[in-house]
Amino acid sequence: MPDRILGPNDECHCHLGLWLERQKTKYSIPSKIDCLHHELHQMLRDAHSLSLNSEDADSIGRRLMALNEQLMAQLYQWIRDRG
Repeated sequence: MPDRILGPNDECHCHLGLWLERQKTKYSIPSKIDCLHHELHQMLRDAHSLSLNSEDADSIGRRLMALNEQLMAQLYQWIRDRG
């Protein structure tokens, strides 16, 4: 994975993090979005450091997908609410 996803302060350097940073100049970012974004990156870092068998990979993959879906739903709602 690229350093912008798994490296130090990755939440600030990924595409979503950069976009959110630009949005902060105009809007207040909901804390739920910020928390889910940070949690997703932490889970990626944790998963990357493990030696995974296929069961672990499937489990972590499902958790990552669920967390990403939550984050995308929150983002969609926030953007929609802004009009």
